[in-house]
Amino acid sequence: MKFTDLICYFWVGIFLSGPALANNVREAQNLLIQLGYNLGVIDGVYGSQTRGALEAFYTAEGSKFDGSLDESEIKDLNEAILTRNKGPKNIKPNALLKIKVVPNWQPVKNYSKLVADEAFFFTQSFNWFVKKAKAYGIENCVRDLKNLTFDDPHNESEASMNFTRCKAFFMNESRHGDPSYMKDIMLHWANTDGNSGKYIIKPTPKNHNGQGYQIPSAIGIYAQYYGVHYTKFEYSASERIKLNAWFKRAIMAQTFPHIGGSDWRAEACLVDVQEKKMLAAHFSNRAANNNCGSVRYKVSVGAIVLGLRLADQELLDWGHKSINVNFSQFTSDGIGVTHASKGANTLNYSDEYLRYMSILTEIYKSVDYDFLEHTLPHGAKVHEAISMGLKAIWDVHGVLGKYAKINNQMPHYEKLPKSQAKYEQTEYAENVYDYEGGYLQFVQMHLEFVNRYVPEINTFDGWTVQSYDKARSHMAGNYGVDQHMMHWANK
Repeated sequence: MKFTDLICYFWVGIFLSGPALANNVREAQNLLIQLGYNLGVIDGVYGSQTRGALEAFYTAEGSKFDGSLDESEIKDLNEAILTRNKGPKNIKPNALLKIKVVPNWQPVKNYSKLVADEAFFFTQSFNWFVKKAKAYGIENCVRDLKNLTFDDPHNESEASMNFTRCKAFFMNESRHGDPSYMKDIMLHWANTDGNSGKYIIKPTPKNHNGQGYQIPSAIGIYAQYYGVHYTKFEYSASERIKLNAWFKRAIMAQTFPHIGGSDWRAEACLVDVQEKKMLAAHFSNRAANNNCGSVRYKVSVGAIVLGLRLADQELLDWGHKSINVNFSQFTSDGIGVTHASKGANTLNYSDEYLRYMSILTEIYKSVDYDFLEHTLPHGAKVHEAISMGLKAIWDVHGVLGKYAKINNQMPHYEKLPKSQAKYEQTEYAENVYDYEGGYLQFVQMHLEFVNRYVPEINTFDGWTVQSYDKARSHMAGNYGVDQHMMHWANK
């Protein structure tokens, strides 16, 4: 028991009658558990877990806990239960499941332009990947990617970073006309892995598992690239069948378990529940980030692209069901809580994975689905989520601060200066957004959204947008396709 808890019990015992307090605490604990807050046991003790859950509850409600537990708090908790149980459910159905595969699917209208633009654009940062890959050793990169492994299991390690750099380097090699590395790596996966389950990630809630992050990420990102650039890889008919089957099996085997990085007691992210209950899970650190975070985005989009390419409805539906778990973590006003809750890196993650919204916007043009008008489970439309991302760039505290305080990742939000001007001078801002360029980075990231909803911020000519290369976070390691090049190829 913590010393602060002992002090708390002492003063509570003096100022409140024991039985009355215990009854209130016990009732509050029962109601909090019903609302999704993780308290452990119902013991009638007003300790740090109960107080923390009450603080999280009131924060999720948009107010602040006054520190005392009495009939007023019991009333608020009961009203929240009543709203959840008797009010309309209001969970929007997953309309993506209505999308059907089409014969002879093509990712963009002008594939030749996509190929040419990729070769030009990635020249700007190509030397960086060459330098990093050569420093590690190209042969080491090939070995690690082929074997889907690296020596040090900790995600923060240099070995894990080398895995990411190698993965990006080989994609860039392909973009510059040499797909042989990727071709051999992917075929090796199909020829050697079989049903051995090397890509099946086991839960490691108490220890951060870097391989649990990197391996499915590599599979998802390469599936994206392979689906878009399918014809670039000259496999024999039998090799193609084997590889396609392997990708489908490896993708659909992913369960996105808890691999550390969240409270070890955290569970799968909540879907098909009221927004308040979803928020409660995040505010009480009960939602395992990896279950509804970055890795799921990468794998789900890989499934969607490859499902469309292979005209495989089962794989496409799996991708749409999977990514709906990510979308279920967005609030009704369009905040993606999973990534907004990343402490001082709140803008980094929020900005980075909103790009997948614009990637999907371009992909779904091929099946005549207007994704920007798609409604997420808690009511926000995709264009409203991107709009919140735009607002967050210029007001990180006002838009994301409430969620960043959850601090699901180090460093903590409290490290950030409280003024926007000072925040923009920190590494957390400088590594994310080119503030000197004004709206240019955002415009390039979200061209379709900008042209339709906020055209006034696009004061740049087409060439300036297309050739812009000062974005602070590079896409190569986290995406298999690029939204702005797909946009130009869809013209």
